[in-house]
Amino acid sequence: MKALVALLASLSMIGTATADTIDVQLINFSFVPANITIEVGDTVRWTFVSGGGHTVHEGLSQFPTPTTAFGASVEPLFPIFEVTFDAAFLATFPRTGDFYDYHCIPHFPGMSGTIQVTDNTTGISFCSGDGGDQMGCTNCPCSNNAPQGTVGGCVNSASTSAQLVASGNASVSLLPGMSSDLRFQLHGAPPAALCVLTSGDALAPTNPGNSCTGQDSGLQSSLFDGLRCAVMNVRRHGGRPATASGDVGVTTNPWGGEGGPNAGIAVAFGGFASGQTRYFQVTNRDNSALGCMRGLNTSQAIEITFTP
Repeated sequence: MKALVALLASLSMIGTATADTIDVQLINFSFVPANITIEVGDTVRWTFVSGGGHTVHEGLSQFPTPTTAFGASVEPLFPIFEVTFDAAFLATFPRTGDFYDYHCIPHFPGMSGTIQVTDNTTGISFCSGDGGDQMGCTNCPCSNNAPQGTVGGCVNSASTSAQLVASGNASVSLLPGMSSDLRFQLHGAPPAALCVLTSGDALAPTNPGNSCTGQDSGLQSSLFDGLRCAVMNVRRHGGRPATASGDVGVTTNPWGGEGGPNAGIAVAFGGFASGQTRYFQVTNRDNSALGCMRGLNTSQAIEITFTP
């Protein structure tokens, strides 16, 4: 009987998703990390560290409205605030693309963050512009590292970090035009910047003589305010203008899916094979009078392995 009970208990756990708690710290006048991607059912926990009285309020309006999804003071007397982004929450407070902006009212607009909620995480992020291992592999080119733990690129002229997000099915058997295929969004780009999605066969650095080879932490380049991540047999997948909020694919066409290219990215006749791994990254225009003054920046890279 005990063996049967144990067996039934183990079977009941098969396929059960485990929800995570993602921590965001309020340090001085920043949310660290500022841009996060979570799954449905995860909880975001904001914790006060320093900087006086803060708030966490959803949206881009300086003051709360009746439709604000969440909001609270986060200060020494009330140092922790949590929100669970489960299906009921998403249904009650729907946002385009399940993408939530938020900010601190006293320190708006400089202190802000974003949350992208996905049904499942597609791909794995590498090569963020947060200083990597914090020992040189790899720092951003002009002291423009993003806060440690940020998933995204080096800090750009808008004082944000461009974050590439993948979603959908990476199957190479889907027919063009299907709404479930692989697509990419971008958050945190400079407003109205031209953004180009590329992919490569490898993650930089690949030179055996480079002490950072094998860490997939990217390379500095004289061309970029950010890091070169996706390299070798690089392909372009089209350009998109960022919105005034610095997004691509939230209220505008994404890369892939119904946003194009017409054949999609991970679909039949898309040019990729089952089992093939590619690394995707965005290069975006930046203000050449700010930052490293090179006029181009980058997102982090996302690894995608295509399926049958």
